[in-house]
Amino acid sequence: GDFEKFIINDYYLIHHGPEKQPIKGAKGGVAIILSPDLHTQWTSRGKAKKIIRGGILAGETTRILSISMRFETQTNPNEKNKYHNLSLITIYFPHSGYKEKDI
Repeated sequence: GDFEKFIINDYYLIHHGPEKQPIKGAKGGVAIILSPDLHTQWTSRGKAKKIIRGGILAGETTRILSISMRFETQTNPNEKNKYHNLSLITIYFPHSGYKEKDI
């Protein structure tokens, strides 16, 4: 299923997977791991962050996960704040060793 949790050394896992693993074919899901510093940025972004999760695809599993967040930067106190966007995307695509029905 979809979940988020801390893993070893305060790294943060964002996971997207099927609620139930298929009996045959592909298994699992996809994940993005954030460093402790990036997780701090992630939690402080409020509405300036989002998660996009792809739906169930062929093989009855999930293969797409994307997160994005907006960073505010200030180079000079007298200037208007600037913003940078960061997007992290992971996509799983089976290799040619899979049978067509499992892709």
